[in-house]
Amino acid sequence: MHRIFLTLFGLLIFISCNTEDKNAVLVIKNSDQDFIEITSPINGIILWNNKKDTIYKNQKKEFVFSKEINTPEYIEIKIGDQHLKGLLLAKSKVDIIAQDSTFLYEGKNALGFQLLNDLARPFRPYDFTMKEYTESVQDSTSRMIIDKVNLRRTDELQKLKFLLEKGNIDNEFYETCKTEIDYYYALKTLQIILAKQNNGNPINKDLLSLLEVTLKDYPLNLNYKPSAWNSYAQQVLLHKPKYDKKASGSISKDSLTKIYQTDGINKFNLELIFDNNDPQIVEQVAANYIYTEIIRSKKNEKSLIEVFEDFNERFPKSVFSDYIKPEVNKIRNYQEKIALDLPENVKFIDDKNITNFSELIKTLKGQKYYIDVWATWCGPCKREFKYNYELNALLEKKGYQKLYLSIDKKELKDTWIENIKYYDLNGLHLLVSQEFREDFANNFAVKKGQNIIPQYLILDEKGNLITNDAPKPSNLLELEKVL
Repeated sequence: MHRIFLTLFGLLIFISCNTEDKNAVLVIKNSDQDFIEITSPINGIILWNNKKDTIYKNQKKEFVFSKEINTPEYIEIKIGDQHLKGLLLAKSKVDIIAQDSTFLYEGKNALGFQLLNDLARPFRPYDFTMKEYTESVQDSTSRMIIDKVNLRRTDELQKLKFLLEKGNIDNEFYETCKTEIDYYYALKTLQIILAKQNNGNPINKDLLSLLEVTLKDYPLNLNYKPSAWNSYAQQVLLHKPKYDKKASGSISKDSLTKIYQTDGINKFNLELIFDNNDPQIVEQVAANYIYTEIIRSKKNEKSLIEVFEDFNERFPKSVFSDYIKPEVNKIRNYQEKIALDLPENVKFIDDKNITNFSELIKTLKGQKYYIDVWATWCGPCKREFKYNYELNALLEKKGYQKLYLSIDKKELKDTWIENIKYYDLNGLHLLVSQEFREDFANNFAVKKGQNIIPQYLILDEKGNLITNDAPKPSNLLELEKVL
């Protein structure tokens, strides 16, 4: 009986150890943060920061992240305000040791982690930056582009190969990190070439030939999808087909402008993506496109609801839908609220004779005001609106009215009205003129010459400016002291 028990016990230990052996383990040490966050792929790709694990300290005051994996995974690690990149490999453990604002890496493939984080590039290479575009304008031949790209890629690959030859990294890490480097520069190559269409002229045959070679050398269908894959795939499935349509004359700059103006660009772009014949890649690229447009544009377009519904019909069992749906529901809520009439407590100031803040103050005498300077494109401004319920109660208690000054341009008037409805901005409102904006920046802004928003001001009943730097709604305790 004892032998049977010992045999079973030994088997359990073997199974447990065998499972742990498959795990990739990260240990973050010496950090004074309360928690860290690790973002992992969903179905092979990073969908913004959706699949996020929050890790708290153990009894040793260390953050331990362990995950059983079969193939390498690219992850993103957030430690306070700092972001790190990582490659998870089975049976691999890396310690990340915080030292002031830097980090040391110890363990298997630790120097590979260091190299990955030392590579000079954006944390997420979504955009072809204006700096990159300006630098590449003169790259008119494939040789010029190849020389520029290969100079940087070769330098990074040589550093990686050196680590392999010295035994600092294993072959699996080498191949995975090499894919990271190769696809990043494949993305840069496509971006440089396809940016040429911005001047309105067809891309020359030499560059198109390089583009086709790049597409052949770096296919989309691969087991490990590097961090640049989302952007690279969008170049292949969206921007290249869009260029082809322009080059063939089936669409023009004017027709695209009309598509934008009628909120049709998202549907147009998704149709180009859906034309690809690999359903798995289409699902990943379409999901990433929809989610990215919702998060980054912040425009709450109806078309994003429509393209998501189309996506659901095409991929009814997609794992991405559960992540996208909550963001689409926010757009639904927005569209429902802006369809309503303006609340009775919203009033607009007649701005015909108001060209500066001093003139505005004259019309406000007899009442105390808490003034909110904002704009529809200002994320921090709109984040403060969630404190309005408590703020309004405080202002009423202290005998203050609320005045919102929007520095949006006149062409955004409709969006301005929509935001007033959506955020329930009860009070007085003024969409200021350009003359008013310039006067305010020079004479009343916290930093002279710049309208840095949100900004909050307090006026007394005599029209005296008490402060042009009042506490935010999110800091009600300090605001109450000032009031």
